[in-house]
Amino acid sequence: MSWYRWHGEDLELALRVQTRAPRDDFVGVDPSGDYYRVRIQSPPVDGKGNQSLKRFIAEEFGVAPSHITLLSGEHARYKRLRIQRPRLLPIAWCVLLRRIKFNALICVAVPIFLN
Repeated sequence: MSWYRWHGEDLELALRVQTRAPRDDFVGVDPSGDYYRVRIQSPPVDGKGNQSLKRFIAEEFGVAPSHITLLSGEHARYKRLRIQRPRLLPIAWCVLLRRIKFNALICVAVPIFLN
């Protein structure tokens, strides 16, 4: 599986999460190409890391945290999550996706307007 996949209007992501980072940030595609690396500040204790990850992803993609579903990896650094109807794409992702010949219309119009 690639690190992203569209399911209709929902976006599924495969992430490698680094906790206890200096700031929340997108790092880039993992060398394997199977995961996108993300850093978050929170420690992986009592679900705080997952909550912080959901908040960060929700903010970056323009959705409420309740629209982020953790599909797998609750207690692991490798996670799969689904974003319901993302409204935005982070600029760094647009540049990367255009480089791999993704639909350029989505990246030109940030935010994404879905009917």
